[in-house]
Amino acid sequence: MIRPTIFNRVSSDRRGAIAVVFALAAIPMILAAGVATDLGRAYLVKAELHRALDAATLAVGTSTDTTPSVLTSVLIQTFNNNYHLSNIATPSAPTMVISNNIIDSNVSATIPMMLMAMVTPSLTVAAHSQINKQTSGIELVLALDTTGSMADNNKMVELKSAAHSLLSTIFGGQSSAQFAYVGIVPFSDTVNVGVANTSYVSPAPSTYDWGKDSHNQPLNWGGCVMAPASPYDQTDDFTHGSWAPYYWPSSSSNLWKSVKKGVTTYNITSSVGPNIGCVGQAITPLTNQRAPLDSAVDALTPNGSTHINVGMAWAWYTISPVAPFTQGAPYNSTLYKKYVVLMTDGENTFQTFSAYGNLSDGKLGTTNATTAVTQLNNRLKTVCDNMKATGITIFTIALEVTSQTSKDLLAYCATPPGRYFDAQATDLQPVFTSIGGQISKLRISQ
Repeated sequence: MIRPTIFNRVSSDRRGAIAVVFALAAIPMILAAGVATDLGRAYLVKAELHRALDAATLAVGTSTDTTPSVLTSVLIQTFNNNYHLSNIATPSAPTMVISNNIIDSNVSATIPMMLMAMVTPSLTVAAHSQINKQTSGIELVLALDTTGSMADNNKMVELKSAAHSLLSTIFGGQSSAQFAYVGIVPFSDTVNVGVANTSYVSPAPSTYDWGKDSHNQPLNWGGCVMAPASPYDQTDDFTHGSWAPYYWPSSSSNLWKSVKKGVTTYNITSSVGPNIGCVGQAITPLTNQRAPLDSAVDALTPNGSTHINVGMAWAWYTISPVAPFTQGAPYNSTLYKKYVVLMTDGENTFQTFSAYGNLSDGKLGTTNATTAVTQLNNRLKTVCDNMKATGITIFTIALEVTSQTSKDLLAYCATPPGRYFDAQATDLQPVFTSIGGQISKLRISQ
């Protein structure tokens, strides 16, 4: 009998062979799992690149600066603030090209491979974003409260800065725009149509006694107008023909003229006279030139009390295609979208004299001050309703307003949704930036 040798025992043992076969078979499964893991990481990075790059490109599109180096900094900083996978892959600095209002941006990231490293040491993924910033085809009127309270709490300073930024957004940093027209309506309890526009008023200002200044020089109409009778103060229908010139007669509340023994004496100062209460800055009709708009903003001066409905009605007259201002496109135009931004820091009031004359004149259907304010509020609601019915989009800003009635009224006037802003003075810059971004119709096109 032949004894089995150690060699024979080893060669006949099959237990080790099973382990070897299993190990060899596991290699493809491990590689497959590694490939899935590495590719999954790559997809995550690519999605994050797209998300962060879209945010960065939008930030460039809404920036009011036009300096290339500044815009590049905005792109990079915003991208870095929104990219959160640096532990997996460090991206390159994003780049962009701006041409004809189109912003094209690109970024990439190289991802080190783990189990796929035996095949390739790394994998590069990229993202592309394109923003089409369209500022064409818009008409915009800013109805801006210039009442005396705008001198408080730095409100007028903040308003001017925010308005300039909005203009920069609309005009894309350029001095003119091909398809963007903007007008400005400063208001208090009246508006100024401009002293050259005597054809808008009747009777002729020359028929009034405007008095003489301290140098005995004759004064003239300041350019402000009275409100027409209802319902013409709530519509853009010009069939009433014209507006009466704003003229505050000499009285106990504004004694600027006296006659004794046939001799007329004038005592016209900065606080008394026929033009007292007249808004100092005239309306700027729709224009595609930025310079007169910036000048109009710079000239805004706080003075007077508040008739919000009067300012809003004149914003409508300014953007309307019918007289007195006729620069506006037809309401049914497919080429232009109409917008009005109404900003006020208070509530309707009726003090001594306004576009509706003296309270005792009863031009609001009452001689009671409280009822007169209710009438002003109701007329504002009607103006807003009628404007929105023509397709005008309305933004409203309640600037440090404390009256809930006034806040509710401004919220009612705004075109929903999200076009009413309850703001503090320091909020005006981001509020106007938000409005400018909406009006300029930013969209991600790719």
